[in-house]
Amino acid sequence: MSFIVLILAFAGTLLASCAPKGNIGDYIPQWVGAPPKNLPPRPRTPEYDEFKRRLDAEAARDKSNDPPSQKPTDCAGGACPQR
Repeated sequence: MSFIVLILAFAGTLLASCAPKGNIGDYIPQWVGAPPKNLPPRPRTPEYDEFKRRLDAEAARDKSNDPPSQKPTDCAGGACPQR
């Protein structure tokens, strides 16, 4: 019995490695444990090159004229309980 399970696991691994493109993890639903949709693209792909170009452009941009960012507060709507 355990030999059959071992053979099936090995065959499943071989079949998964023959996926048409990408990684088998790309086809797993997120509720099962797949990576989230907003994950950066995989390296060595055209999408990754564009992603890196956008990151580099943002890093090189002059941020001295940007308005100052607001500090986050722990209280929603400004109603904080007094301690």
